Order: sequence, then C-alpha cells, then structure tokens
Amino acid sequence: TNLISTNLVSFDYINGMNAARQYLAVTNLYQAKAAVDRAIQASPSDPSAIALQQKIALLTTIQNAESLGAQNEFTNGINLLQSVLKLEPDNERAKELVADYTNREQQRLEAIRKHEAELAEAERQRQARILAEQQAQRRIQELSEALNGASRSYENASQFSNHELITTNSATVVGNAISSALSGAYPPFENVRLNWVY
Repeated sequence: TNLISTNLVSFDYINGMNAARQYLAVTNLYQAKAAVDRAIQASPSDPSAIALQQKIALLTTIQNAESLGAQNEFTNGINLLQSVLKLEPDNERAKELVADYTNREQQRLEAIRKHEAELAEAERQRQARILAEQQAQRRIQELSEALNGASRSYENASQFSNHELITTNSATVVGNAISSALSGAYPPFENVRLNWVY
C-alpha cells in the first residue's frame, strides 16, 4: 500500500510539473498555474514546484499589468509591476514596462492639461467676444442718444428720421456711396455736411 501511494504521488507531481512547463512555454499562464498547483498538492514542500509556482505568479502579474497598460491605466499597471520588482528586482520586462508606462502616463497627463488649457482659452475668448459686443452695443446706444440730443437744436429736426447702418465696408466707402446716391436722386440732395461716428 505504501509503495502504491508513493508511486501515485510521484505520478501526479511529474505530470503536473511537465504540464506546467509546457503551458508556460506557450504563455498559457492560467493552465500552467492549474498544473503546478496539482504538482504542489502532490508534493507540498518541493522547492522546484514552489519556484515554478512563484515564476508563474510573477508572469501573471506582468501580464495583468500589460492588460492595464493596453487600457491606458498606466498608474495601476505600474503598481502591479512594482510588486513584481519587490520580489524580483532584476526582472527586465517589469523594469522596461515601468519606464514605458511612466513616460506614457506623463504624456497622458500633459495631453489632459493641454486640452483643459485649450478649453479655458476658448472660453476666455468667448467671454471676451461677449463683452466686446456688449460694449459695442452700449457705445452705439450712447452715440445714438447723443446724436438725437444734438439734432433737437435744429429747426424742423422732427421732420427727419435717424437710421442705423451696419456694414462690413469702411465708413469712407459707404459715405461716398450714400453721398453719390443722394446727389443723383430726384430731386437731388445737397450734402452740406456728412459726419461719421465710429
């Protein structure tokens, strides 16, 4: 009975270790862990099985960190990789990923800051346009009231009406066009004085 039991334990251990190494060779870490766990169950104190289990655990952690990096979760990925480096400080893959993710996280944060700055500048310009428009409207109103006040001192001023003209052309071009049109009208208007308020 003792011989049969010993042979069965050895069989489970050998099969588990062989399977774990084969799965590890093709980076099937899930199956590799399951296989090495069977080997350790058969021989709990075996140093080779324990070492292989730890190696698989570290590789799994690195793999999980890579998955986080692929989702741009660089900080969480770095935290996982730091736990690997605590156990295996010379792990080149972990060190390489930490350097890469640190750089990419800085770039991500810089992109966020740049975008926020662009939004803030766009809002500042929008507010400036609103303020400029409000100031222009107040100025127009003030000038209109000033002109109305000035025209009351003229005889028969009530017979004339005021018109606001909004144009994209310069005041000189528009003034010349109006003056030409009035002088060519029937009966013609005499342009005694033409004032422009800017």
